Amino acid sequence: MRCIAIDDEPLALEIIRDFCSKVGFLELKATYTNPLEAFEMIHMHAVDLVFIDIQMPNITGLEFMKTLSDPPLIIFTTAFSEHALEGFELSAVDYLIKPIPFERFMKAVNKAYELHTLRKGKTTELAPEPEKPVAASDYLLVKSEYSTLKINLSDIQFIEGLKDYIRIHMPGKTVMTKNTMKNIESRLPEDQFIRIHKSFIVALAKIEKIENNRIIFGNKYIPIGNHFKDDFYQQLGKYSL
Repeated sequence: MRCIAIDDEPLALEIIRDFCSKVGFLELKATYTNPLEAFEMIHMHAVDLVFIDIQMPNITGLEFMKTLSDPPLIIFTTAFSEHALEGFELSAVDYLIKPIPFERFMKAVNKAYELHTLRKGKTTELAPEPEKPVAASDYLLVKSEYSTLKINLSDIQFIEGLKDYIRIHMPGKTVMTKNTMKNIESRLPEDQFIRIHKSFIVALAKIEKIENNRIIFGNKYIPIGNHFKDDFYQQLGKYSL
């Protein structure tokens, strides 16, 4: 994967350069201290993945990525956690908090590589949508290359949208497939699943804890978007004592 790193701190760029050199599928093409200097390279689609800091002079990483009509995969790197929700709104692959441990870096780039591979054609797709929604059943059929997977709705914890793909999360297992959040949402029973964010649908029965407008699944924190907040809490109120 061709990647670049953008950060106004040279030391931070050195760390990203060192980490990338240890990962065989990453090719760090260039580093920049000014995001505007990277615009032409990104605009020419010569980059698959961008590591970008958020807090920078003149223009933040978030502001810069918003200027791109067709951005590559994004991994935000920052010393601050308060921008995580906005990062998710931009469909970022991941959000790394400095100082970045190499293990956490690997988790993020593996996720990016999986998505990049799917974009290049090694995709898994949901079975063609039938005339009647699959939601009438208690499972989904998911095509994975030469096989078809049966996913029980009762096993799904939440579904994550990643641009043209979705990731179905289950205990100890995830399945990524090319599809849209709008399509998968229409095929799920409304009394069991609810959209809480532009990028997330959760299974109501799997919710164990809600804290600071986030749903917590183990070590995963799912933000509740402002646009979906009222509907979510209204639905949740049906089950409250």
